[in-house]
Amino acid sequence: MGVDSFDKKIVQEFRAANLDMLPFTPQMEAKIWEGIRQKKLKNRRVFTSLSLACGFALVVLGTRSVWIGETSQVTLHPVIIKHETELKGLSPEAKKTVQSLYKFAPYLQNGQVTKLSDNSDRYDIYMKEKKKEKGEGWSAEIRIDRTSGELEKLDVLGEERNRATKSVLIQRGTAILQEMLGEKSNEYKQIGLDSSISFQRFVNKIPVSGDYIGIDINEKGELDGYWRQGSLDYFVDKAAFPLPSKVIPSHELGDYLQKYIKLRYVEHFDPKNDRPILEYTPGILDMYNFDAITGKPIYHTYYDYDPPTLIQMNPPNTPVIARNQQEAELLIKREYEIKEPLKVYSNNWDDHKQRKEENEAVYQFGERGEYTVFTELSSGRVLQITKDTSKAKGKISKENAKEKAIRFLAKYLDPWDKEVQLTYSNEDEYSYKFRFFKSYQGIPVLPTVDSYISYSVKIDSATGEGIFFIKDSIEKPYVPNKQVKLPDRNAIMSTKVGASEWLRHNPVKLVYEFVGGGKDPRLVYQLVEKRVDKNVFIDATTGKAVFVDR
Repeated sequence: MGVDSFDKKIVQEFRAANLDMLPFTPQMEAKIWEGIRQKKLKNRRVFTSLSLACGFALVVLGTRSVWIGETSQVTLHPVIIKHETELKGLSPEAKKTVQSLYKFAPYLQNGQVTKLSDNSDRYDIYMKEKKKEKGEGWSAEIRIDRTSGELEKLDVLGEERNRATKSVLIQRGTAILQEMLGEKSNEYKQIGLDSSISFQRFVNKIPVSGDYIGIDINEKGELDGYWRQGSLDYFVDKAAFPLPSKVIPSHELGDYLQKYIKLRYVEHFDPKNDRPILEYTPGILDMYNFDAITGKPIYHTYYDYDPPTLIQMNPPNTPVIARNQQEAELLIKREYEIKEPLKVYSNNWDDHKQRKEENEAVYQFGERGEYTVFTELSSGRVLQITKDTSKAKGKISKENAKEKAIRFLAKYLDPWDKEVQLTYSNEDEYSYKFRFFKSYQGIPVLPTVDSYISYSVKIDSATGEGIFFIKDSIEKPYVPNKQVKLPDRNAIMSTKVGASEWLRHNPVKLVYEFVGGGKDPRLVYQLVEKRVDKNVFIDATTGKAVFVDR
């Protein structure tokens, strides 16, 4: 309801563009929305075209005067019935909401309604400032629930307005929240104060993750933005929240965590003293919390909730090398069984020029530039191969594609990668994509703590060809051009020691979250915000915490 079709398209495009790089989660999605919004607040004029991309929720606003500071008073303007003709299609409830909104944003009364969309579940109203002598003026989008008349969204863009002082934000924002939510406002507490004021909901004195409200107020004390942050854009009744009487005490969580704690290698976990670590962690990727009733980790990544497949590999004895354009062309011809010479393709993105700063060389061939090879400039090691193909619908099975992907990967593995773990795969009607972690002694190996994958391979589902290979998540200067000697998994401390030490340095707090971004709340233990300046790793060989500067 709070996210329209355009919003969903933005999310889908982000998912499609980034799924190859990292797992997409509801928590991450919430951060994306807020990131877009913050950019818009910094430059409203520039970001007018993104006015639909934030999914803000708005509310019915009240009608009283609010005192600001000790000597000044902000008085709500009397409502003049405006836009009666333009908005005659609204329900009586929605009309009341519009009039209530005018009391807190009186400048809207002098605006011009440019469009009214009557959708199945909501009204979308678009307004702009009447023609000015200078400047473009403001534009606004208002969204109202069709049935209840609840105001879901106000987004005012265009003319730059200074923000209210913090004291005005607190007093005015609190008053607006009370007018908008009535008794429900008692469940919200102020948690943030910057250019906006934000509130988080608390139920049974427990914070509700994903239920935040933000309010924008300009220097005149006028409302010019109201939204729900996070993954939730509607109000869930308090009765739906489970009582905290059966939760595991946080100090007992370690007894449960030792059953689920995992091992992972990180080859380059310490930038200053480049070295590897074998660490204890609740999840291979750092996206998880804990069921407060059972103590079991709840994962938000494909890797951790989909058990990986360990695959023994037979890599080449030496890395595949292409030191120059001729060797890159030979590699492509050999891979795709091409006999005739390949045309060297040139375009305006500066291809086949060696990028010294990036330690990369790029070679592109074919009539349309359909073949591309990326190599490490200093060594010639092949980092990526791409073949653009015509979009033909698939014929081969996923299992067959998986076998082909493993064979394709084996050609370009580093010689020391004797095993990999297939972590996740997906498909569309034209191709299959498979993602792999490096592995050692059956334990996943991450190049850095921020890595999400080691290798990706794509198979054309019509021809069965390998059309994409890449060494992923390579953070310079950590292009792994030599084998990293990793600790032995047989010389480690117990899981009990690892779990206890992990919890000692990673405090948790009890929160409500919504299952799958839906309406069903559950109680979970969530990590308290991590240290700003340090990363902490639990060394499995010593059972002790290791602190590393960020």
